[in-house]
Amino acid sequence: MGGVTGRSDVSGAIHDDNATCLRGLVWMSPEVISPDMVRAIGALTVSCYRKIPGVGPRAVKAGNAGVYALSQVKDPLAIGQLALLKVKVKFGSAQKGDRKSIHGSGRALRAAARGTRGNVRSHVRIDGCGHLRGANG
Repeated sequence: MGGVTGRSDVSGAIHDDNATCLRGLVWMSPEVISPDMVRAIGALTVSCYRKIPGVGPRAVKAGNAGVYALSQVKDPLAIGQLALLKVKVKFGSAQKGDRKSIHGSGRALRAAARGTRGNVRSHVRIDGCGHLRGANG
């Protein structure tokens, strides 16, 4: 009788039941977010999209949930994690989701900056290494 921990196979693939449970937990994570949680979601998402030879990505559903969760966090650290995903992950749906999430989160951060500082515009960009850079102009 295998428990939850015994439901992944030796190749590293995540069983569908575990992936569904993980997806639900990741979807709820923006409600209790912290810097450590943002980094953990980023690492988890990279792991979920890691390809297993002859099988494919480990857990696409959980990976997509990670992209969604990071896009819901209005914090520059989350945008940095999304940028790292864009560099590290080559899976098609992840790339599309990352692009939309990065641009949407960047717009939300700039709107928040304008709201708290009058009409000052905040520029947020991602450098080639996936690091978040900000400059007020």
